[in-house]
This record gives sequence, structure tokens and C-alpha cells, in this order.
Amino acid sequence: MVGEGSKAPQNSASNAAKAAGAAGGGLGAWWRKIRGQHGEVVATHVNNVRIKAAGLKWSMPVDVKVDFLRPTVEAVREAVLNVQTAYLQLPPHVQQAAPLVGVAVGSGLVVFLVQQRRVNYHVRA
Repeated sequence: MVGEGSKAPQNSASNAAKAAGAAGGGLGAWWRKIRGQHGEVVATHVNNVRIKAAGLKWSMPVDVKVDFLRPTVEAVREAVLNVQTAYLQLPPHVQQAAPLVGVAVGSGLVVFLVQQRRVNYHVRA
């Protein structure tokens, strides 16, 4: 019996849809009416747009200047060569100590920046 009750609303809904379709109602009937009245005008307009679109130039000119990379690469290369040249002109004992000095300077800079941040944080608070 439960199955019969559940089929009743579906049947009544489909019957209502059939009745609306037969009476000329619904979205499908509206679309057929519009297409029947204005179909030729819309088709002509679509063809005109298609012809105009085919005649248009759709590609855009793209002018990419890659020359801005060359000066940057050359400047970096020149800087590295200058540092390398300067490093090679140092005495051997200084060349051995240079990496250690660089680490010490870098570490000192990091510690200084952390301390400045702490000082600034305490001053604001």
C-alpha cells in the first residue's frame, strides 16, 4: 500500500505536465512559439555576426622586449667577476680567512637585526 501512495503523486505530476503541454503551456511551448515567430530574424542576425567575426583579426600583436634581461645578466656576471678578481688578488692567508670573516659578519648582522627588533618591540609595548 505504501508503494501505491508514492506512485500517485508522480502520476499526478506527470499528468499535470502532459496537460500543460497539451494546453500549450510550459517552457518548451513558449520557446517553440518564440522560435516560430522570430526564428528567421534570429538566424539572419546570427549569420551576420558570424560573417563579421570571421572577418575580424582575432590575434593581438604582442611585443615582448627581452632585452631588459641582457643588461641584468651582464651586470651580475660583471659583479661576480669583479669579486672573483678582487678575491684572487688577496694574499693567500686572507683568502683562507675570508670565508670565516664573511660568516662572522653575516652572523653579526643577523644578531644585530634581531636585537633591534626586540628593542623596537619593547619600546612600543
